[in-house]
Amino acid sequence: MSRPVVYLAGPIAGTEKGEAFEWRNDAARQLRAFGIDSRSPLRAKASLAAAPIGMDCRAYTNRGWAYTPEGIMTRDHFDCTTSDAVLVNLLGAKRLTFGTAMEIAWCYDRHIPLVIAIEEDGNPHSGHPMFIAAAKFRCPTLDDAIEATAVILGR
Repeated sequence: MSRPVVYLAGPIAGTEKGEAFEWRNDAARQLRAFGIDSRSPLRAKASLAAAPIGMDCRAYTNRGWAYTPEGIMTRDHFDCTTSDAVLVNLLGAKRLTFGTAMEIAWCYDRHIPLVIAIEEDGNPHSGHPMFIAAAKFRCPTLDDAIEATAVILGR
């Protein structure tokens, strides 16, 4: 039997140096302990860890196919829609995140379980009706979201 796979969604554009990588690396490590593999939209993009990530992806397209709008859309759509579950980390988000909203919509459409860590006060996503409806499992911390994901996947 193959190991379940979880896609790690959450803000990338506009994040501080290493921020988008750190929580994904930690989540991947914790999920592995449950026998769960993960996919990150930042794989093959290690060069983005060295500085804050800008809001306009066109500034990075000279770094290769994975950085282009077409590359981002194609790979992220494939990874989301072929994963067993999606863990969405919106904790600490300062603005609405369009890419993550698209990933949530793709999963909702395909009936892929979503676990969202979102509950802190003032999060711009917490009161949005579509985020509320799409997220069947909402957790106050990333650790809680990882544990809920493992339970959903029978681990």
